[in-house]
Amino acid sequence: MRLVLRLPGPPVEDLDIGDRVLTIGSDVTADVRVEGPVAPVHLRIDTQTIEAIATCDVGGVMLRAGSRRTAVPCVITLGETTLELRASAVSAVATRDLALQALEDPELLWPSIVVVEGPGLGKELILREERVHVIGRARGCDLVLDDLEVTREHVEVRRRHGRVQVLDRRSTRGTWIGRRRLEPGRQAIWPTARMLRIGSSVLALIAPVAIPELDVRVGSEPEVDPSPPLERRSDSSPPPSASSPPPSASSARSSTIAQRDDASPVVAMDAFRENPTPPMPARKMGIVFVSVAALLVAIILAVLISSFYVLMG
Repeated sequence: MRLVLRLPGPPVEDLDIGDRVLTIGSDVTADVRVEGPVAPVHLRIDTQTIEAIATCDVGGVMLRAGSRRTAVPCVITLGETTLELRASAVSAVATRDLALQALEDPELLWPSIVVVEGPGLGKELILREERVHVIGRARGCDLVLDDLEVTREHVEVRRRHGRVQVLDRRSTRGTWIGRRRLEPGRQAIWPTARMLRIGSSVLALIAPVAIPELDVRVGSEPEVDPSPPLERRSDSSPPPSASSPPPSASSARSSTIAQRDDASPVVAMDAFRENPTPPMPARKMGIVFVSVAALLVAIILAVLISSFYVLMG
């Protein structure tokens, strides 16, 4: 993952870190010079590590002087200046490759929790939808932290409806999102810009990889609608050529919108609405006709028999 440092001020600038080690501070020799109560060299950043020369705020959690934290997308505050560390954009080819990989491995599109500071540095937990994930010191937890300041089952995390929720399980030393302490037993939303602190461990929420909508074809066209409307064929549409392959079921579904006068598409359901009462089948019409004729003959015979008895009497 390559990182970009977003610099504040008009206009906003992006500085690609690349393979360098950036120094940030108030000295004129710093790669990024910031104003305010900032040390000459306050921070060093590369694509792997954030190193604090003087105390600063990373992801809402204090990073003390001389400490290090894994470099992930977050917000960094130095004095009165706020910097944004984010993942750099990838090329169209790399994005397409990533989309193809996501088809085979959907976990690439799931958020994850990474330990960026503390005894479990580097551990990762992938968050699955609608499942409760427990983080703590107990061996049965989904993410085990060998941190003596962490409770056996310290906190639970759940991904639901595109959001990540955190609940403190009445831990001994509490749970913080940024500088805010969570109320025990009450759900809270975990924003990706803030880090989670439990005991001496700091955890970062890594958002899923954003993949733009690409025209990715794997085998056949993507399905548009599982229950397509009725289709009205256009007489002007050319017949399929002999060399073209037969249409698949999914491509047939995607052709349920006809064109009228080469302008805006119209749904073919209009063809059905023009004739709301379908004609009665010929077989049913014959059965009805025979039934009516038999009824008329029975009535006539009944009248004749009644008249005969009246005359004879």
